[in-house]
Amino acid sequence: MSDEKTDQLVARWRTAKEGVEIARRDLSTEETRLMNATNELAQWLTPEGAMAGEKFSVWIQGNLIEVSYDRLRATGTASERPGRKV
Repeated sequence: MSDEKTDQLVARWRTAKEGVEIARRDLSTEETRLMNATNELAQWLTPEGAMAGEKFSVWIQGNLIEVSYDRLRATGTASERPGRKV
């Protein structure tokens, strides 16, 4: 049988441990969503005849979006740079 302080500390530890597990699952889910959205955007903005690794930039809503899509691997990259189209 444990004392009250031990019970409190164990309960706090269990709660924290569960919180970390939930956060890890949520992070994994969001990383997958980001990867899928990145690949879809890069594929959409990359012209059909583009070479693997070729980069394309498009002004969208005042920001420069740069994408690259590898059709062989079905993977893309995207980055955003705030700015003004001059």
